[in-house]
Amino acid sequence: MEATINRFIERLKENRSLRPLYRNVDFCVELKGKRVNYLLAFDKEGCRRIGEGKADVTISGKDKDLVHLLEGKERLLMMVQRQALDIQGAYRRQLKLESLFLLNGTEKYLIYQLS
Repeated sequence: MEATINRFIERLKENRSLRPLYRNVDFCVELKGKRVNYLLAFDKEGCRRIGEGKADVTISGKDKDLVHLLEGKERLLMMVQRQALDIQGAYRRQLKLESLFLLNGTEKYLIYQLS
């Protein structure tokens, strides 16, 4: 999962069109897998992993489901609806994260299926 998170961060750095979604509001997201937890910070500098901090949004579930989310293979709220993932935090941030994960994902066909 660590490699998937690193690829997600690198794609986000390259994708300048997504910066308006997170550059004006600083927030942290905790990804809680079965074995390890990761904390991602979003701010005007971009997205990076941090060691400690308070999460504004917590997403928990199986590692494979978190990988699918980071790769944009499935929509966040659909995964929550089918109980593959659990999410805690403000609904507005959940929607923002769903957009970031979907638009920054490797699975571009999903975007076309939605339109």
